[in-house]
Amino acid sequence: MKIAVLTSLFGSNSALRSLTDEENGYGVDYYAFVDRKHEGSTGWNQIVSPEYSYEPVWVHRRNAKIYKILPDLFLPDYDVHIWIDSGHIVIKNPHVICDENLGNSDIAIFSHPLRVCAYSEAQTVDALKIEHRDILSQQLQYFRSVGFPRNDGLYEMGCFVRRKNDITSKMGLMWWEMICRFSSRDQISFPYVLWKLKDDIKISKLSGHIGCYGGGNEICIYGQQPELVKKY
Repeated sequence: MKIAVLTSLFGSNSALRSLTDEENGYGVDYYAFVDRKHEGSTGWNQIVSPEYSYEPVWVHRRNAKIYKILPDLFLPDYDVHIWIDSGHIVIKNPHVICDENLGNSDIAIFSHPLRVCAYSEAQTVDALKIEHRDILSQQLQYFRSVGFPRNDGLYEMGCFVRRKNDITSKMGLMWWEMICRFSSRDQISFPYVLWKLKDDIKISKLSGHIGCYGGGNEICIYGQQPELVKKY
């Protein structure tokens, strides 16, 4: 099984972290999609990528997001893609992660530790002022118009494991369409996509949650958050 671990980092004043000795020994490939070469960073295949977004405020978030949502388009020769946010560290062999957690599923994800509802997530994003309010309002209006229910699950998307197949390719395209049409805060739109695909996609839940919320898991830990020019 060919496994790629990938991340992206745009608009950061900090350097991309180097891989740990443990990560280097896992026998998988690591890719970082970046807006500049990080000379002091070791272990990653760094791919300097175009800055295509004209979004006036959250430009770096949109530039970085496409690799998270559509990894099969950029790294097509892998059986599994494991996404980690750039400040996160893989602490378990990805081959073991796939054997123990992915199984026959299409995607393995962490449940959100604080909320269970995309509507509540949008309200939190609005309160934190990290998205345009009119875009959030339009997205929630759309959710209501198509009958997307409240409390249908919410997921912590700083790390997830995704098999490359037809259903996850469709999932990614649907997810990307929502991000282009509405908010680029991907945790808001992801539950909607799962709801639309509920009869076709197989999901595994990863135990625990990522350490930035004070908890833990056996797969990925929250390292040092990069210093960003503008918060994502």
